[in-house]
Formats: sequence, C-alpha cells, structure tokens
Amino acid sequence: MALEKDKIRTFLAFPLPADILEVIRDVQQCLIGRDIRISWVKPENIHLTVKFLGEISPASVQLAIQAAETTAVGASPMELSVKGLGVFPDARRPRVIWAGLSGRTQSLIDFQADLEENLANVGFEKERRRFKAHLTLGRVKKKLSPVKLVSAFDACGGFASRSFAADRLVLYRSQLRPEGAVYTALQAFDLAG
Repeated sequence: MALEKDKIRTFLAFPLPADILEVIRDVQQCLIGRDIRISWVKPENIHLTVKFLGEISPASVQLAIQAAETTAVGASPMELSVKGLGVFPDARRPRVIWAGLSGRTQSLIDFQADLEENLANVGFEKERRRFKAHLTLGRVKKKLSPVKLVSAFDACGGFASRSFAADRLVLYRSQLRPEGAVYTALQAFDLAG
C-alpha cells in the first residue's frame, strides 16, 4: 500500500480560454464591488471540473489516465458559454458561488457520465451527487445576507460569454499551499469524436 505522502491530489477538468477567464474576472470584480465578501478563486485557477479524484496513488493515476483517454476518444468537442450566477446549496445557506454554463450542456452531462462509468470500470468510486455543470468562483466563509446576495446577482449576473469549445480534457495535480492551490497538468486528452 502506498504511503500517504506518495498520494497525489488530482481532478479531471477542461481548461478555459484566456478571454473566458477575463469574463469571470470581471464578474468577480463586479461582485466584490457589491461588497460580497467571499474567498475568491483566482481566475487562472478556474476550470470546468468534471471529476474530482482526490488523493490517489501513482498506480491509480495511471488507471485514471486510461479511463480519461477511453472517454475522450469517443467524445466530440462541446460548444459552451459561461452565463449567469448561482450558489450551492441555496441562497439561504450559500457555501459556493458559481457561474453557470449554457450551450451543449447535455453533451457535457453525457460526457461526464461516460467518464464516471469508465473510471468506475477501473476501480474509482462513483460520485453520489448528480453532476451540475458549473465554474466555482468563490467559497463563502462567513454568513452572507441572502438579500445582499440576490441584489449582487441581479447587478452582476446578466452576462454571457462568447462560445468556446471544451475540446481538451486535462488530468491535473492539485497541491494545496498557504498562498493557494497550485495546479499542474499531468496529461491532456483531445476529444477526437
């Protein structure tokens, strides 16, 4: 059995184009200007995550690569755009502030289900929660007024980015550091379908 220090924290995600990250940065700035105090994710660290794998062994990394490659080979690029804001679990108890996605979202949901199945076939546990396509913008650390939140969303949520292609799945390593998470691409998989 691998020692804990040998484990690698990993997730599978689609990177976002630079101009899409600029849209996200603008939305975050709008919310900050509305006095919404959140622990914001740096825009350059925002990805379209489709599966968080957690702390896994180097052998499991190889299995994840195998499952991701199998999924990518049979999939076509998906045209998506970033649109609107939301929270998990709800506005009365917000924990996560997110930006939504529009476009070929059903294709993304189907892709994630195929990936989940291929990962399960090589020994990964299936996610119990239903997949909800989103981009995490920030995490709520202190109580936040639902009225203030709704007002900020009304002021800042009426945006839509241009369409972009989700066409390259990446297996990332996540290293948690005091200054924030550092993500390193371990392997990329072009959608070839």
